[in-house]
Amino acid sequence: DVDRVEALSRGEVPIVEQGLDAVVREGLDSGRLSFVVGAPEAARQGEFVYLAVPTPQGADGSADLSYIEGAARGLATHLRPGATVVLESTTYPGTTEALVGPILEEGSGLRAGGDFHLGYSPERIDPGNQTWTFENTPKVVSGVDPVPPGPGWSWASGMPVMGSWPGSPRPGVGSNETQPASSPS
Repeated sequence: DVDRVEALSRGEVPIVEQGLDAVVREGLDSGRLSFVVGAPEAARQGEFVYLAVPTPQGADGSADLSYIEGAARGLATHLRPGATVVLESTTYPGTTEALVGPILEEGSGLRAGGDFHLGYSPERIDPGNQTWTFENTPKVVSGVDPVPPGPGWSWASGMPVMGSWPGSPRPGVGSNETQPASSPS
C-alpha cells in the first residue's frame, strides 16, 4: 500500500499505541528506520528486513500463506549476504524454517543461518491496551542461527528484546529462560 508507506515515512502512524509514534520518529530521524514498498527495495536498503504481510483465512479455514510466499520470493533474488530477515506475520509454528527459509535459499543461493540470518518475531501490539504497551511489552525474536546476528539486531533503542537462538552463549538466549537480551542504546 503505497499511501500507507508514504504516511509512515512521514511519521504518521495509523496505530494508536502509547510510545509508538516516538519510537518511529526516532528511527526515521536517525536514519535507522525506513518504510518501502516491495521486496527489491527492502533488500537493497535494509540490513534488517521484516516480512510483515497479511495472512488471511483461506476458504477452507486454514491460513493463506500466499502473501508470505510472495514476499519471500520477491526478496530472495535481492537478498544480500549478512542480511537479517525476520518474519513477523501471524502464522503457525514452523513457517519460518519450512517455508520462508527454503524460498530464500533457493532464490538467493545463500544459506540461512550461515550466509544470512533468519528469524521469527510474533506480532506483539494489542491496540488500546494501556497496561501492556509498545514500550513495556518484550519483543520476542527467535532465529535459526547458532547465535544472534550481532549487537544491532534490535532496531529500536531501548525496546525490551528477548531472544531464542540455539547454541547461544548469552544468558537466557537459546535456553528455556526468558531474560532480556541487550539492545543498542
